[in-house]
Amino acid sequence: MLRNIMLILARIPIILFYVFLYFKKITIMNIKYLLFIKSLDNKLIDFLAILYSLESAGIHIDKLLRDLGLGKILLGDAYKRLGEQYIVFESATGSMVSALRQLSKAIYRSRLSKILNEYIDVFISSGDTRGYIKSALDTEISLLKDKLNNNFILIDNIYESYLIILLSSILLVFIPGISKYIVLLPLFIGISGIIAYIIASIIVENLYLNESVYLFILTIFLLILLAFLSFIQNIIYYIIVLVLIAIVSILANIYYKNYKMIDDVAVMLLEDLYTEATKGFTIEAGISRLSSRSRYSVILEPINRLMDIGLELKDAVSFHRFPPLASMIMKSIVIPLRYTGEHARYLASIMTSVHSILWARRAVLERTRIYIGYAFTLPIVSYIVMYGFLDMFPGSRGSGLLVNTILLASISAALVAGRLRRGCGLCDIKIVLAMALLNVLLYFIPLLLRGALGVPRA
Repeated sequence: MLRNIMLILARIPIILFYVFLYFKKITIMNIKYLLFIKSLDNKLIDFLAILYSLESAGIHIDKLLRDLGLGKILLGDAYKRLGEQYIVFESATGSMVSALRQLSKAIYRSRLSKILNEYIDVFISSGDTRGYIKSALDTEISLLKDKLNNNFILIDNIYESYLIILLSSILLVFIPGISKYIVLLPLFIGISGIIAYIIASIIVENLYLNESVYLFILTIFLLILLAFLSFIQNIIYYIIVLVLIAIVSILANIYYKNYKMIDDVAVMLLEDLYTEATKGFTIEAGISRLSSRSRYSVILEPINRLMDIGLELKDAVSFHRFPPLASMIMKSIVIPLRYTGEHARYLASIMTSVHSILWARRAVLERTRIYIGYAFTLPIVSYIVMYGFLDMFPGSRGSGLLVNTILLASISAALVAGRLRRGCGLCDIKIVLAMALLNVLLYFIPLLLRGALGVPRA
């Protein structure tokens, strides 16, 4: 009996090990699947915009999915994988409808799954798939607007919490027995700043304002560094970091300064190509006619150079690296070259999608002006209140921590505003440098005045 018990106990670790491997495998598979679904949903508006454009030219979803799977149209790895799955299902069933049904089941957690099912129903019944895709695209754009508003509410709360936390802490630092807990303040401000920056990144990446991964990591690192330096309570270290931020901001601004200009040129090129198409010219002929205009040289010259060495137009556009929105526009422009000659209707549908993105960008820019006001009000109000209490309670401890924390909150608020305004927090050199200079002036000018008046330093 005892021997049997010992044998069972000896096997338990082996059983647990195999159970662990099984669940680890299941967990990894689930994570990969969820990331795949998230990637599909993130690019869903792009997919629907291209599909709507092709539907306008009489081309259905099966052709788009096949070309995505074969790599003839580039829309990210997730949609390439989706296209590959469709090709497998279509080969197995021999029917577009059955293949789409199977594909819908395979991605049942994605919003695209519902769209595929409804597309099939419309295709079988009325056949007005173009009208349905337009409705689905409008719905997704409406959801994007709602998502932007919800994210704005979160950022609003974080900006307001900055001021509330700082003012409350300024009051508490002068209360005996409580001021020792204020050392946790930079931690809360730093975490809030990182969360706000991540939310801002989510907002603008939906609007084709992507930031370099390296700059994103560097920005988060600088916020963490500022939070840790707050505990040292030495303004010299902070000034060194501010100088570092200023240098990085200048370099990042040089790198990103042409991004908006190239996006604007791409939008103008799209509109002029549509005008050329309404006159009966093809997209290739329109690009050739517009190449002589100097305002399009920033986009068309690199493409023409690649075509001179033997690349086709679609390959030249895919090969050259443009800012995200310009890249989407240029890749969308060359898609119908292999499908249809009805370029005017196709370009009109692309313009509809692009103008929706531009509208959302303008809405974000308007909201950002409020955040910039918040950001510059924050240090002014905080310093006024802090120095007022220092006059009433001279010699109080903790003012050094408060100064560093005010600076941390100010820089965080400025970086978030810059991320929303320019698509890159460190790239908005005007806001970053102005905020750094404002904090330095608000710190040193009162000290000089207090020294001139003989008021003791805190």
